[in-house]
Amino acid sequence: MDQSHNEIAGGTVAGPVLQARDVGSVHLSPPVPVSVAGLPAEEEFTGRAEDLATLADILAPDGETAVCTIAGLAGVGKTALTVRAARLAVAEGWFPGGVLFVDLYGYDPDRRLDANAALAALLRALGVAGEFIPGSQGERETLYRSELSRLAAQGKRVLVLADNAAAIEEVQPLRPGSEAHRMLVTSRHTLPVRGARRVEVDVLPPADATAVLAAALRAADPADSRVDDEPTAAAELVRLCGHLPLAVWITAELLADKPEQRVSELVEIFTAASDRLGELAYGDSIAVRVAFDVSYRYLPAEQARVFRLLALNPGPHFGYGAAAALTGTSEEVARRALDGLCRAHLIQSATVKDHCRFHDLLRLYAAERCREEQPGDEQEAAVRRLLEYFLAKARASETHLDPTAPPENRSPELEDRAAAVDWLAAEQPNLVAAVRLATEYGFDTFARDIPLALFFFLELRKQFADWVETQELALAAARRLGDRHGEGVALNYLGGARRQARQTKQAIDCYRQALVLLRESGDRFREAMALNSLGAAHRWDMNLDKSLECLEQARTIFVELGERYGEGMTLNGMGATYRRQSKRDLALDSYRRSLRICRSIGDLRGEGVTLNGMGTIYRQLRRLDESLDCLRQARTIFVELGDRYGEAMALNGMGDGHRKAKRPAEAIAAHRQAGDIFLELGARHDEGMALNGMGTTYLMLDKAELSLDSHRRAHAIFQERDNPYGVGMAMQGMAEAHRRLHQPGDALTCYRRARTAYQKARAPKEVTRIDRLIGELKR
Repeated sequence: MDQSHNEIAGGTVAGPVLQARDVGSVHLSPPVPVSVAGLPAEEEFTGRAEDLATLADILAPDGETAVCTIAGLAGVGKTALTVRAARLAVAEGWFPGGVLFVDLYGYDPDRRLDANAALAALLRALGVAGEFIPGSQGERETLYRSELSRLAAQGKRVLVLADNAAAIEEVQPLRPGSEAHRMLVTSRHTLPVRGARRVEVDVLPPADATAVLAAALRAADPADSRVDDEPTAAAELVRLCGHLPLAVWITAELLADKPEQRVSELVEIFTAASDRLGELAYGDSIAVRVAFDVSYRYLPAEQARVFRLLALNPGPHFGYGAAAALTGTSEEVARRALDGLCRAHLIQSATVKDHCRFHDLLRLYAAERCREEQPGDEQEAAVRRLLEYFLAKARASETHLDPTAPPENRSPELEDRAAAVDWLAAEQPNLVAAVRLATEYGFDTFARDIPLALFFFLELRKQFADWVETQELALAAARRLGDRHGEGVALNYLGGARRQARQTKQAIDCYRQALVLLRESGDRFREAMALNSLGAAHRWDMNLDKSLECLEQARTIFVELGERYGEGMTLNGMGATYRRQSKRDLALDSYRRSLRICRSIGDLRGEGVTLNGMGTIYRQLRRLDESLDCLRQARTIFVELGDRYGEAMALNGMGDGHRKAKRPAEAIAAHRQAGDIFLELGARHDEGMALNGMGTTYLMLDKAELSLDSHRRAHAIFQERDNPYGVGMAMQGMAEAHRRLHQPGDALTCYRRARTAYQKARAPKEVTRIDRLIGELKR
């Protein structure tokens, strides 16, 4: 077919263009240097700057790679990226011999173009007459490479673009023989083409996806400003599309059909839809589901089964162990299946090592296939196997974290404590989701037991939201099972979660209920643990006499049972309560006794907690070198244990110590480090304490504005957490900053508010101090 005029980037060239079935090429007659008529029409293109730069390096005349495979999931925009890169390369004058484009339709059994047919079409496109094209594939390959070598000798570099390849057998015969030429191959699979550069195309970054949506709407109507008018809704809409270019483009077409529809209205439709994949379709012409269907149908039967069952995993990613449990296979078999699905780009590698994840829309598609093709009893059996796996692994990990577990009871499944913490950290979102899944399926034993096995890890990491939620689910499951003892254990653990989350009154209520049930079951050890925790909760509630009463009861039981760990823990709690009572000698004595026990039984975490408390007492006694020494030791222990919260507590104490020692720069640095960790952990109360410490230290540096800002931020946190003592401290700090700024009226207002807060917190000594400061200010 002749084509006398070909549009090239705004210009026109003359010359014949020979095309065969699904193949476009350029066979140029002098003096025409280049034409891109063989490439598909280019659609609106946005973003992908990094990928385009990578392809430009490959296509450039000095590039060192002759072949590049571009792979990614269906609808991710592989062809659009490749065509764009080809056009840019042609515009640079890098391919004076032209461009050969062939769509292999590798995933369409009705239109698939095998290598032999593709070679014939390419030879015709290169100007070889039909009667001179040999019949066998081997002979066609030889002639094809000879023609390309002839062009290379003439300085006419050619770009071969093979689109939609499904297998290596479709690609290898099309490789140019000369290193002068370049070949780009797109596929939904990562094809093992020897010596080829691999480019993996991911979904668009959120900003680029939004830009694609806006550009597509403007292409339909240059006056369409709906994306700019509702940027938040537009961002949510492309998120619901999974930032997948195909889905974003379909969404743009749907909006273009209804110029009166707001972006937020389509967001509401997608959010409420029971079948979001069904919504992501443009009539009968194109749909995300259809694109996924093609990839799914290409899978071997066993890989398709694995793909379906993986949708039952409730968390954001899955490792080999979880995949093996779901599919009822070994981890080795599961790994091979996951590798195959990754090569098919139906799943992708997760940020967690040796884990994979679904794209959001592919997860919906896999779940749909599972519902429709996997019998219900098989789904239930797969979920049970997954829960059994998570429970067994969580219990194995618990043996390395439970300070009461003897060394001989530690599970050999995990090498050591660090390995247990690493596994739990990687699987935490999956484990939490698994508890919800167990509840949903009515597997109450798992819903009760998995949270109990997670207690020490969640306590270590201070993941308050997950901690509270899972223990609440465990409690509900124990009650449904009629397990009174399990209910008592869950209540005790839930109390710990709520106490650490500074929900002190709710924690006290949990502990009191737990005591009734644990005493009923005769579990003396856990009764003592509940009493110890109740003592801590009363201390945080400033009911110090009640705190000591509970702690003494707990210690008595631990001594009777010969439980040295519990005794050491209780002595530590008594030291903290004595410290609050300003009975520093008694506090120091309790801490020292606790420290001796912790060291004698190898309770490293207890040692760190005790050293931290001793550091506070020494600071109050103005023994600053001893204080900082204790806190540094504590920090070292916490870092070794991976206890970020403990590390931050030690750092914050060191900040207070440096401030007392007149080293404000070191104090600010320590408080800032502590605050960053507390922020990372979501420990809002403790973040407020670090901010208060910074605010007080800034005054030493004559930075009253920074001091005021730090105290204000702390005040907002303490108000949010309903912590009157913290509010009092922050208000007192703000008053001092206002005084330094010569704002006596504001200072007086803050002092009065601090006094009210301290009264609410039942802190009479602080109230007396504030009265004195108010008197000074009035004078």
